[in-house]
Amino acid sequence: MPKKSTSIKLKPPVSLRDRVYDYVKTQIIEGNIPPSEILTELNLSKQLGISRTPVREALHYLEKEGMLYALPKKGYKVRAVDRRELEEICEIRCALETIAAKWAIERITQDQIHALKENVVTAERKLADGDLPAFVSLDGEFHELLAKASGSRQLVNIILSLRNDMIRSRITGLKKDGLMDAVEGHKHMLEALMEKDLSKAETAIREHLENLKRDSSTNK
Repeated sequence: MPKKSTSIKLKPPVSLRDRVYDYVKTQIIEGNIPPSEILTELNLSKQLGISRTPVREALHYLEKEGMLYALPKKGYKVRAVDRRELEEICEIRCALETIAAKWAIERITQDQIHALKENVVTAERKLADGDLPAFVSLDGEFHELLAKASGSRQLVNIILSLRNDMIRSRITGLKKDGLMDAVEGHKHMLEALMEKDLSKAETAIREHLENLKRDSSTNK
């Protein structure tokens, strides 16, 4: 009797546009492309040794995400977060994540708690290793996991729509030694969820975002 064939799932190839997108975004996150620098299709295509089309597409996508803004007939610049915008982002996040925590306390599963624990451990290790892009990704992932633990699809969609603003607000504080405070904040939030203590969760969320505002203003 012939053996049943084993299905093999192949990962789709990464497009050149996506590679350029990942490269530029990483350079922005690491602070290697300051807000004062002008990015152009021509310079980037020469630097990367590729045609201008995937560069154009990647820069346009980053503009749509809010990471860059276009300069007429000149190129692009990194869109920094000013103080007022940062405060607005933090206030919106605080309101949304407090709701997420309230519902998560009622609905969170053991698998979701495990995923949050793994996220904290990995983020702590990446930060210690100086892998800032990985840390930023994990930082955003923690809040995404929290939103999903709420069990509300609508809330998840709203929080995910703010993800790039969250990343941009985090960029300004990346070089600060106090970034470990972010991991500690996540630990406190996780403890509150495990203890089903909404008051403790609200305090942890507020302190976490206040630390973000403090670190960002210090680095300006």
